[in-house]
Amino acid sequence: MTWSVLTSIAHNLVRWVAALGLEMTGPLVAKTIRRKFVSVPGRLTTSARRRHLHLPSRWLWTAHWSQCFTRLAELAT
Repeated sequence: MTWSVLTSIAHNLVRWVAALGLEMTGPLVAKTIRRKFVSVPGRLTTSARRRHLHLPSRWLWTAHWSQCFTRLAELAT
């Protein structure tokens, strides 16, 4: 029971990120979204009490990921 609830929450979170952050409409494939945006090959560092995310310079979806993060951060304010 718990496993199905957690997978449902994860599925809905992926869909919300796609709809709100990536502004995707229409049919979406969760596997593609996970491959491009959830499994980010980056490195999180801390300097002067601030966190920095270092994304690979040749990663194909760097611009899309940054735009998505900015849109989602604006929703919080």
